[in-house]
Amino acid sequence: MHAGADDFVMRFESKADAQEMLLALKARLASFGLMLHEDKTRLIESGWFAALPPRRRP
Repeated sequence: MHAGADDFVMRFESKADAQEMLLALKARLASFGLMLHEDKTRLIESGWFAALPPRRRP
């Protein structure tokens, strides 16, 4: 039987923290023989300044 998990979102203040958590999550899931779907897993910017070009961000 194949079981899957629902989608979820995590938010971080810094990109470095998000990248660190993603690596840790992949390692933790691998310890159970599980993996994230690479086509559905990504880091995206969110918040007030995400829509602004980088040169216009505070």
